[in-house]
Amino acid sequence: MIAPAELIAGCRRTHFIPRTAVYVESGWLVHRRGDALYAREFDAQKRVLGEETLRLAKDVRVSNWPAHALFGASRDGRIVYYQNDASLVESEFVWFDLASGDTERLGVEGNLYNPRISRDGKKLAFDRTSLRTSGDVWVRDLLRGSEVRLTEAVSDDSYPVWTPDDEGLYFYMTPDLYYAKASGEGGVERILESAESKYTSDLSMDGRTLFWSTAKGDLFALDLETHESTPILEEVEYAYIPPDGAWLAVWLLATGENIVVLQSYPGGEHFTRISAGSGTRPRWAPSGKEIRFASEGELVAVPVELQPGVAPILGEPRVVVPRGGPNHYILGNGFDITPDGKRLLLVRLLVSNAGSLSVLENAIPKRP
Repeated sequence: MIAPAELIAGCRRTHFIPRTAVYVESGWLVHRRGDALYAREFDAQKRVLGEETLRLAKDVRVSNWPAHALFGASRDGRIVYYQNDASLVESEFVWFDLASGDTERLGVEGNLYNPRISRDGKKLAFDRTSLRTSGDVWVRDLLRGSEVRLTEAVSDDSYPVWTPDDEGLYFYMTPDLYYAKASGEGGVERILESAESKYTSDLSMDGRTLFWSTAKGDLFALDLETHESTPILEEVEYAYIPPDGAWLAVWLLATGENIVVLQSYPGGEHFTRISAGSGTRPRWAPSGKEIRFASEGELVAVPVELQPGVAPILGEPRVVVPRGGPNHYILGNGFDITPDGKRLLLVRLLVSNAGSLSVLENAIPKRP
């Protein structure tokens, strides 16, 4: 297994860490317990928690996945937080026309992640997350508007990957990998079992090889006929394979920041960096001639010319979905491309359901 840090260097590590606790300089640690905020004495020099605890607020809104409270604290002890409302949903799916930039609502709302359009463009698989079940895999018929729920486990179930015939899906249901028919008939079938958590990435065009990774970032190729897994790469979040199968588009984590690279496959001896700065969630365009990825709130496309035996030739990057404006896309929740390459399916924040913002003045007492 190859460690990309040995081949790509000189970058700064920058990871997003969900907010679960904030230190206030007057000597308190503000943290979440359930849907309430508490402050507990904390000696920052000795790194020792005290015994006094104060409850600051209740009904604090908690993000579904990963679970963390939506709050902030200033140095002088002021607290700002979103109040919880069980009826709130965070996002919706929208179509984004690449030629015009126009958007169209799909009619699916909820806490949505990881959309994957079937290869014939007629169905959509996605993760709808809730606090009760963490995440479940759903399939929507894009022609009729009907939906089928494939999983109902308390565990996190996500990252659906279509089979070449669009009849089935591979996905993870923590900690293992599973298969299910898109119709929901027959239940789920476990295809890989072990104690460590595993995550699906992509499936080869012939349907024989499933790419998956561990929580530690080790990437494997699973032969679905022999059920043997071959290690490919370390320190990886996800990998996606183009139509010709020669180069993997890889989201790397351990080179100092999140970046997107191309790795030759099989073999893995050649790397080409795609993202000039940070980059996450790379996806091949259906043509296999372009990679699109999220970068600092934008969706960027880079033309790629693949030739046997030589390094890929990269074109000039361009922004296909800008940041800001009237739309608030959550690119970190994933996106997908229609089979004809003309539209994107994006996750958009429902701003009207952002909740009410509350501010607490003098919530935390000052130390003498």
